[in-house]
Amino acid sequence: MTLRERGPWLGLVGLALLVALAYGLGSALFSSVSPQMAVTLGLSADELSLLNIGFTGAQLVGLLLAPLLVRRQGANDALRTGTLLGLAGSLLLLWSVSPLGASVAWALLGLGGSTVLVGLNLILLARFSYRAMTLVLAATLVFTTYLPMGFYPWLLAEMADRLDWQLAALVMAAGYALVLTLLTRLSVPETVPQPASKSPSWFYLLAGTALVMLTTVLMRGGHYNWFDHPGFRVLAGATALLCVSVLMLFVGRGWPSRARRVLAELKTSVYMYNAFLAGFAVMASGALVGGFLGQVMGYNGINSGWVQLPALAAMLAGMVVSVLGANQSRVPSDAIVPIGVVMILISMAQLSGLPNHVAPENLAGPLALRGFGVGLLNASVTLAVMAHFAPDERPEGVALFYLFRTLGSVIGGAVFSRIVTVNTATAMNELSRPLADGGIALSQFEQGVSAAMASQGTMAHPALLASQVSGVLKLEVGSLALSNALLAFLVAIGMLAPVLLAGKAMVARKQAALSAGKAA
Repeated sequence: MTLRERGPWLGLVGLALLVALAYGLGSALFSSVSPQMAVTLGLSADELSLLNIGFTGAQLVGLLLAPLLVRRQGANDALRTGTLLGLAGSLLLLWSVSPLGASVAWALLGLGGSTVLVGLNLILLARFSYRAMTLVLAATLVFTTYLPMGFYPWLLAEMADRLDWQLAALVMAAGYALVLTLLTRLSVPETVPQPASKSPSWFYLLAGTALVMLTTVLMRGGHYNWFDHPGFRVLAGATALLCVSVLMLFVGRGWPSRARRVLAELKTSVYMYNAFLAGFAVMASGALVGGFLGQVMGYNGINSGWVQLPALAAMLAGMVVSVLGANQSRVPSDAIVPIGVVMILISMAQLSGLPNHVAPENLAGPLALRGFGVGLLNASVTLAVMAHFAPDERPEGVALFYLFRTLGSVIGGAVFSRIVTVNTATAMNELSRPLADGGIALSQFEQGVSAAMASQGTMAHPALLASQVSGVLKLEVGSLALSNALLAFLVAIGMLAPVLLAGKAMVARKQAALSAGKAA
């Protein structure tokens, strides 16, 4: 291949990496610099969480609407539209110091990010052969998935500590601006899919409202326990009713027929469950690891980032194994998915058995094992699903894949944040019971602390003793709550994984029956 022949190919790869860089920064920014963002906007942590809910809800709505935009204008225009939304959101986030402006900025970033993701994947699938597609998609996964989990948190924490968190918004804006420039200079063949029957506008309005309400119920459920607050009980009930109505319309006649046909195939349904399970396992385990490092070990964002940097190398190694597996024919590429799930399970079991005074070097093994499992899981699921869809199914198929994966992430994060909250309250109640009446355990502890202080030439003071008791109690509560939550994660995956295995077995039997019928 000559340099002139490689030019468009290299330009498209550069475009894909720029899009992935801007998208990945946006996905990691909120969780990494939320304290600094709250100070800039004058919001409490509870109020700031509403912006994250708006961002996630906008992502889901964007995935709902992206196939319509693609079938109407093509993947190139969808990518351009998403890039413009992302650029507008980045600039608004950079300049805004008001909660209203930040809310609009995150909504634009959510809508733009989903549209960009769908448009980019459709262009790559149409432009490259299978082998090249696996390599390019894996390269984009580095920036959209792996770096946000293993490098961006540390980088953004360092940036927020030494410089200004809004510099990340500036980098996002520059990335989206470069993408627009490349789109005007590159000659990317446009492939507009054939028009497909679609639902009426009111159905999309209903489905979008259901997704936003579901996101609100899930992500605020950790605060209200879903049913504690009277107003929240009404919201949860209305959300359940609306979601059931949308599902009935989807199964019946409300959803576009193309999307119904995509999900009607058993193998596609198994792939979508793969996406859901991957999102659930990765987000839930990530939340528990973050809680363990922050609540039990007492690490800040920078220290947590440093400890998890070696896991990034393991993620990249797992991704390489997945790419190699996708480019051979002996073993089905999606067979790697259960292996990744098992590795994440083992790593969580190892973390649940660690004491609260564990040395940082002892965390390397479990974190690296989880990183390798995440690398296997994300890459194998993505590559297998992207290669599965026929060209006329891709707009709906790609959007549904990311929709199911995002819903799995939201559910995993919501459920396990609530589990940690409940376990923390329970552990605090149990551990504080011996201290309520000034029992023997408290007296012995105070005497031990006093003796230790006296041996170092320090007089024991009641306020200092109370501080020591409080610190130890918080540490023990955090350790017990996280250990129980990690065990609950093992149980949850143990309940979800058999459904995946059963689905794969059904697909294998169906394909064997079809092969036997053709042979006969």
